[in-house]
Amino acid sequence: MSTNAGKLAGMRVLRAGSPRAIGRGPRELIGGPIAAALTGCLALVALTLVGPTPEAEAASKSVGCFKQAFPAPGEKPAFRKKPSKCVYIDRGALSLPVPPTSAVQTTKDVRWRSWGGRKAKGRGMGFSGTREFPIQIRITLSRPVKRCGRKVYSKAKLFCPQTKVEKGPFKLRTC
Repeated sequence: MSTNAGKLAGMRVLRAGSPRAIGRGPRELIGGPIAAALTGCLALVALTLVGPTPEAEAASKSVGCFKQAFPAPGEKPAFRKKPSKCVYIDRGALSLPVPPTSAVQTTKDVRWRSWGGRKAKGRGMGFSGTREFPIQIRITLSRPVKRCGRKVYSKAKLFCPQTKVEKGPFKLRTC
């Protein structure tokens, strides 16, 4: 065997039948960079088949928030994750020229206790319709659906523990 026969691109490659190759793994036989590339490709294929982790999928869910209580006709909501401030408008009321105040719920200073599962739960302050003073509320977003290439919550329910009044569930814009 010549000295150049065992070298490939500056690396020593052992032949499978040689006495030095017995007991060696494929990395020593093929070469470090090639084996590393094959291992990387196999890992990438495995991740593609498995899909995203539950944490990554949970973080990808969002909710449609309007900027103002009475949006312009045709205005679409901004889709945000864990919004601290949001204007929720019943999807059915958006077809009306002016949505009724019972269909508009504005929240601020919301702290989310859970997000990303089948339900998202949070607490904060809310303004019902055109009410000027805030009241403490609990928000539950539910029924995540995939629309327009993203996962969004499609239902909202608000509850005021002080007055024991519950608003909803009402349907939200999803696209």
